[in-house]
Amino acid sequence: MRHLLNIPVRVLAIGGFMFMAACSDADQSSQTSTAVPAKAIAESAIVAAQLDLSTTAINQPMFLGQVVPEVQAAMPCPFLSDEQAMAIIKSKRELKRRNTSNTQCYWSMNAGFSVKLTLEPLATAKPVQQRSYNMDSPPVLKPQAGPGNNATILYDTVWDKERAYAMSFEQGQQLVMIYVTGMATDAELLTTAAETVSAQMQAGASLEPQAERTDEFNMCSIWSETEIAAIIGSPVSASSGKLECKWSSESGDELTQIRVNVSYGKNHTWDYLREIGGVDVPGIGEGAMLNKMRKKGNRPGHVVVTTLYADSLVNVSVTDNIADFNGVAVALAENIGSRF
Repeated sequence: MRHLLNIPVRVLAIGGFMFMAACSDADQSSQTSTAVPAKAIAESAIVAAQLDLSTTAINQPMFLGQVVPEVQAAMPCPFLSDEQAMAIIKSKRELKRRNTSNTQCYWSMNAGFSVKLTLEPLATAKPVQQRSYNMDSPPVLKPQAGPGNNATILYDTVWDKERAYAMSFEQGQQLVMIYVTGMATDAELLTTAAETVSAQMQAGASLEPQAERTDEFNMCSIWSETEIAAIIGSPVSASSGKLECKWSSESGDELTQIRVNVSYGKNHTWDYLREIGGVDVPGIGEGAMLNKMRKKGNRPGHVVVTTLYADSLVNVSVTDNIADFNGVAVALAENIGSRF
């Protein structure tokens, strides 16, 4: 749904003289510009723009980054169970399944202790003889009866003693590798695992696609590119980051942009921002301020409306080459607040 924001004229009260726009920690150095005195902004009435924007509800906790994403465990490997992977090693170390796909399964305690299974296209796979355990020690290759074709156990000899660490075989135009790091194994254990993988491949084992995650908010979903293009007056491209979206249009060296990002109020406290100054914008969130930032470097001049919601600050930035940029910034900030 969408509606036309028809907001009456407001003369915004002066809240101070200087203000640095709050922005995400990652972008703070590039986004900071020299502030314009608040008096200069408030010399004339600011009319909140009439914009045709979505009115679809926004999940406030997710938008503000207050929902901690659930860490999803890797799906079971389609070729080896966790128990079968653990059976490859001569160790009581507990390995955890880290990631799985139809071409790779990986179990580890940390980077130094792991079991890795890979399936690679035979035509482009790195040759087995180049898969050393230690860089300066070429592997000793010992052919095996199976499974598949060209089954081979790889041994490392860096300590003047042959130590099995991997096994390879070819099946179905794929090179299959089982590789152990940091723990002891032997030819029998590697072969048992390889035979299991071979049997699962012959049975057509595969990993079902995982459902899309729904615990991360897509900031660029709040407004469509069509909506923002209508404001800017030219086609735009949207790019998202953590708690951020930028809708941009470039012509030559000129950047036209609308940006929304959320910063944590503990890092950029509202009271501190109030002390620095800004122009009050009533009726949005728990408080809002508008500030104009001068052009600095390759960052164009822009206005920022910063709104307080609990411990978070929502920043709406509009470059000053957009018609009625002050009114646009206020209207966009109000649209977000009205949809929580």
